Amino acid sequence: MAAIDRKWGYDNHGSGTNCLRKECVAEHQDWRKCQDVLKEFRLCIENYTMKKTWFLKGHIINTLSFVKNLTEIGQRNMKLVFVVRTDLGLGKGKLASQCAHAAVSCYQKLLSTSPKTLRLWELMGQPKIVLKAEEEGEQYLLQLRDKAKVLGLVTAIVRDAGRTQVESGTITVLGIGPGKSPLIDQITKHLKLL
Repeated sequence: MAAIDRKWGYDNHGSGTNCLRKECVAEHQDWRKCQDVLKEFRLCIENYTMKKTWFLKGHIINTLSFVKNLTEIGQRNMKLVFVVRTDLGLGKGKLASQCAHAAVSCYQKLLSTSPKTLRLWELMGQPKIVLKAEEEGEQYLLQLRDKAKVLGLVTAIVRDAGRTQVESGTITVLGIGPGKSPLIDQITKHLKLL
């Protein structure tokens, strides 16, 4: 294990795994370019130990399963998408706050239903995309939400409180995900960026 500690900078408190990922991403500015580093790290661990557990940020985790999750990132491109209504004429700040409501709601739902999916999305840098609704009105967002639910994706409809720019209960944003990009694209790939 000492050879692994020296090569990868482990301190047996787990900061090595996190530092490894951060250093690689910082160097390349793209997590996808770190797949070779992660694979090499995994092979190194497998050669020296099997099922060794270490502390990572106060939690005991299985190092091999953690590295496996990191390498799965390359196979699971993930994102969180917001579909916003442009027909309401919302100001930029209002729109940003409505997207934030959707993000928090989607996060909370996924935290209770699929924490592993949420963790993978976090490790990818939490990609978020804001898209324009193709049609006017609330019905369009509700239709997209129903399609997303059929695919098993987390969704959140944001209804405004009605204190500033629109009437109370007006649907402003639909959040979809975090989830696998190919699934989300089945619903939103035809929509344009805001």
